[in-house]
Amino acid sequence: MKVKMFRTDDRLIHGQVMVRWVGGLGIKKIVIFDEEISKDPMLASIFELACPQGVELIIEGVAASADVQAKLEGHGERTLVLTRSPITMAKVIESGFESETGYNIGPMSNKPDTTKLAPFCYLLADEIEALKEVHQREIEIFVQTVPDAEKLVWSDLEKLF
Repeated sequence: MKVKMFRTDDRLIHGQVMVRWVGGLGIKKIVIFDEEISKDPMLASIFELACPQGVELIIEGVAASADVQAKLEGHGERTLVLTRSPITMAKVIESGFESETGYNIGPMSNKPDTTKLAPFCYLLADEIEALKEVHQREIEIFVQTVPDAEKLVWSDLEKLF
């Protein structure tokens, strides 16, 4: 199943995503793959409220990826897939999802033992390993906050780890 774009951002749906990426890419469906949110109706409702009018939101765990692909049939080209971690996104990709525009890494909070990829993007060692696995599948990986901001591509990123 080919979608418009993959994005990992530990905030998932927020102003930047909605205004710049969703509008700029003509997104009509957002899929959040997240085990915690998919099992918590209160958390799910927060993201449903944050989703812009006219955009359908699907929240599932990765185990439901085949069901999600069936729901997206014929609409993948206008779908954004979001996760909070590259580890989860690697599992999504492994389940058969593909991306037209590649895999965008957005803001990731600074935590202990992270590697800084950009002033807004810090990843743990296991998250970097997940990105390396994704890169081996020949998927374009790039770090960028919004479409017209500076874009760091894989050759820029791999120098940092």
